[in-house]
Amino acid sequence: MIRVTTIVENHSNPVLGVPGEHGLSMKVEYKGRPLLFDTGQTGIFLDNADKMNIDLTDINAVILSHGHYDHTGGLPSYLKQNYGKKIYVGRNFFDRKFRKNPDGTIVYNGNPFLPEDCREQVNGHAPVLKESGAAVYVIEDPVCKLDEGMWLVRDFKIKNDFEILNDSFLIKKNSEYSVDRFQDEIVLCMETAKGIVLLAGCSHAGIINIVENVREHFAGRPIRGIIGGTHLIHAGEERLNRTIEELKKLNPEFLAVSHCTGDDNIQRLRDEFGERFIMNITGNRIEFSE
Repeated sequence: MIRVTTIVENHSNPVLGVPGEHGLSMKVEYKGRPLLFDTGQTGIFLDNADKMNIDLTDINAVILSHGHYDHTGGLPSYLKQNYGKKIYVGRNFFDRKFRKNPDGTIVYNGNPFLPEDCREQVNGHAPVLKESGAAVYVIEDPVCKLDEGMWLVRDFKIKNDFEILNDSFLIKKNSEYSVDRFQDEIVLCMETAKGIVLLAGCSHAGIINIVENVREHFAGRPIRGIIGGTHLIHAGEERLNRTIEELKKLNPEFLAVSHCTGDDNIQRLRDEFGERFIMNITGNRIEFSE
């Protein structure tokens, strides 16, 4: 049995008595191997885990989907309680990330720790966050085998004409701003007998674009399920319609998306996919066979 538990997400869970926040954090248990996928915006996911009796001390690795604050902000709090963890990030994760608001103001939108917070070169390749003993492994290749049956995928080539990068997300280098192409974005792929289950943090590269890249890497294997954020929140009607059209072609067993999907779009996806749609709020637990 494989289990994915959403420890924090935008929506609170009044039944379990656990709050949400704008962010995402999930515990993944794949064939007895526990992982932490993203850490939310603050340390609230730690409190939620305690309330839900979720053990986070046994985590084998922490995967950070990209360098935005709402996916990485809780990491320092987690590392204060958990020494010597392995952390996996995509190339360019430490780029200084910003967001341009509609009024033209530019605000910092990145993670709360920077390269100077790391000691460079441990065992020849992995920087370590100071005082935490955590080895940070930077994924350079398009596909990285994390463990037997588990893969990290990045470097998403453009495969369609309707998922356009949002030019309000910026990176800053040498005092110059440019559009963030999210070279750091990574997704977790888990192999099962029925196909690939894909975990995404925000899908800034476009959820269909990501799926198409993943299928190319895995010789066209079916996508059994998608869990996480789709960043459809700012999508226009045409993009949403085409996304739904392509998702229907994939014919997934389940679609458990939320966070940056947008409440109106969540309802639309629920209407389109019926019983296959899972409202993946804080405290939700998804279990499926290997």
